[in-house]
Amino acid sequence: MTETKYIGKPVHRVEDGPLLRGRGRFVDDLDCPGALEAAFVRSPHAHAAIRAIDAGAARRLLRVHAVFALADLAPQLAQERLPLQFRTAQLPGDITPFVLAKDEVAYVGEAVAIVIAETRYVAEDAAALVAVDYQPLPAVSDCRQALAPGAPRVHRSRSGNLLTEFRQAYGNVAQAFAGAPRRARLDLKQHRGGAHSIEGRGALATYDANEDRLTLWSSTQLAHEVRAFLMTLLRLDENQVRVVAPEVGGGFGAKFVMYPEEVAIAASCLKLRCPIKWIEDRREHFLAAIQERDQYWELEVAFGEDGRLLGVRGRMIHDEGAYTPQGINLPYNASTALPGPYVLPAYDLAVLVAETNKVPTMPVRGAGYPEGTFAMERILDRIAHELGLERAEVRRRNLVPPEKMPHVTPMKTRSGAAVALDSGDFLACQQMALDLIGDAGFPERRRRARAEGRYLGIGVGNGVKGTGRGPFESGIVRIGRSGRISVYTGAMPMGQGIKTALAQICAEQLGVPPEEVAVMAGDTAVIPHGQGGFASRQTVTAGSAVHLAAVAVREKAFRIAAHLLEASRDDLELRDGRIGIAGVPGSGFTLREVAEAVSGVPGYALPGQFEPGLESLQNFMPSALTYGGGCHAVEVEVDIDTCGVTILRYVVVNDSGRLINPMIVEGQIVGGVAHGIGNALFEWMRYDDAAQPLTTTFADYLLPGATDVPNIEVKLVEFPSPLNPLGVKGVGEAGCVPAAGAIVSAIEHALAPFGVRITEYPVTPARLFALINGRQ
Repeated sequence: MTETKYIGKPVHRVEDGPLLRGRGRFVDDLDCPGALEAAFVRSPHAHAAIRAIDAGAARRLLRVHAVFALADLAPQLAQERLPLQFRTAQLPGDITPFVLAKDEVAYVGEAVAIVIAETRYVAEDAAALVAVDYQPLPAVSDCRQALAPGAPRVHRSRSGNLLTEFRQAYGNVAQAFAGAPRRARLDLKQHRGGAHSIEGRGALATYDANEDRLTLWSSTQLAHEVRAFLMTLLRLDENQVRVVAPEVGGGFGAKFVMYPEEVAIAASCLKLRCPIKWIEDRREHFLAAIQERDQYWELEVAFGEDGRLLGVRGRMIHDEGAYTPQGINLPYNASTALPGPYVLPAYDLAVLVAETNKVPTMPVRGAGYPEGTFAMERILDRIAHELGLERAEVRRRNLVPPEKMPHVTPMKTRSGAAVALDSGDFLACQQMALDLIGDAGFPERRRRARAEGRYLGIGVGNGVKGTGRGPFESGIVRIGRSGRISVYTGAMPMGQGIKTALAQICAEQLGVPPEEVAVMAGDTAVIPHGQGGFASRQTVTAGSAVHLAAVAVREKAFRIAAHLLEASRDDLELRDGRIGIAGVPGSGFTLREVAEAVSGVPGYALPGQFEPGLESLQNFMPSALTYGGGCHAVEVEVDIDTCGVTILRYVVVNDSGRLINPMIVEGQIVGGVAHGIGNALFEWMRYDDAAQPLTTTFADYLLPGATDVPNIEVKLVEFPSPLNPLGVKGVGEAGCVPAAGAIVSAIEHALAPFGVRITEYPVTPARLFALINGRQ
């Protein structure tokens, strides 16, 4: 591999200075004199008709400026519903949320009206005075029951609750099962959970009459898409709308969508011609921010006496919630993720997407891949149990061997490209993980623990994640007349270190330290196009775009300097921001001087007939997803009296292609594992049978704390991708993909003496108690 100066090095993050000094500027930190604040009136019913809204008492409250329902905002709106984010002909046209509820509410927390006052306190008091005349209607909470004959309809206008259905199928499944020596059946449930970034949602809208421009500052993952939707909804053009994402305190998927609240804030701002701010509180996040799953999997597996997979078939029912703001990418991803890094000759899964009277679901970190991975890992553990084989050995026999890479499956991604694992060595990664956790010595550790009345278990899980999703990402590299090197990108920083990675990529080509590269992102005013942050894509797409732009700027700078020096390009070198004669210190020109040379003097020709300016705009359009992979090995102890689970050791071997910054990569993996631990053991968004939420605070909805997350031992391996010029793969979601499967496998292994079989997560103490006592 070519020697690099900055790429592959643990460069300190350029973002961290202001954050560590308390000078970060999140939406709520923005100073906007005269800004009013908003609160929303939200439905207490899971399903009800709205017969009337009386806002008289609220409007009369001192310091209240306005109360708007949908009818009040209608003159500002081109349509009452939000656009479908992922437009597809497969879905009906009446499935997206309303800007504010019209004549029916379909889940607890749906926004019915917006109250605007001089302070949030006054707005909240006024919201409590808005009298909404509801007629409660039957609600449906369980997505399985939603598909039953005679089930209550989620929406009165719809004939049923089945949003759509599709299949993932390849190979001859019937033949595989007909000739299979062994079969087994599994019924799995994967729970509903949230994203819960440390910063909730937030928006600040201002209108500049001099420029006739609306500016929306939003804690979002997709500034350019929000601008596009606002243009559609508010009848504006690109010159009339600017969207800016300031510091974003985490996203994890929950901010990769435009919400009704953002539109209501923007429309109210245009109506009142004054700035308006709304900051989501934690209860609102529980009630109204998107969530992920529930999913019910009914699976049957055919396998040989040697433990090798022959076929999998079954059905998955996915809970879509009350609306579809984005599409069906979550259940689609989950259904294509099941084979993962394993050889599965035949597959047939029917997917039913059902509406319920609950918060809409969308991808949270992992975006369906953890669900499909969990299903496959449970299948493999079941095969091991049936055959009396070691769990790791069953995986070893089914992993795609390195000589079969790249491994192209008959499945298609939602964009139509083949699901093709492009590089990696899954067998080597699993063996490394087992060696690191001391798998060979585990039987002795377990024997000693059992003698002390303690129950230990070890689990292993493998997963892959499609990264670098298109269709494109943009990057501009510019050296200004001041000499400042700037990168402009449609990528979206949200705490993951993307500014540092892009600065390193640019610095590598221009021969300056990364801290001398300014990265501007999350602002539709600085770059015309952008796709935003999702699907572990930004280092692949934005990184490649910035790399190509920096290469182009570097080469142009060399050509200009060669012309000015009357020298050959081959005789020059770039060192410390200066292009000069190789081996002659101090010769030549600084990059600032080169940029100045092509900035132009009025009335005079540019030297050498070069195009003006020293900059390049590049759009990188990936041809396919690049797949990162990882193996997790976990050792746990289960206290059979309290049914508490303690993770003793957690090892990750991860491949994310060529590393830009190993420190950032390790941080992303550790964060993903923590998220996976939460999914496996703690997080559970519960609803009762009437679709009323039962977990609306962190007293009820548990997140893993510092004492719950052990030291994560990370081993990074590099199998460069052939699909982009940097050879990189995404890593933001990698840590959570195999986590639940590995943890649940370890718990089940620890409880093998009790014959426990775990089919759902989170694995709470109450659930373990029932399983242990049910088997005893």
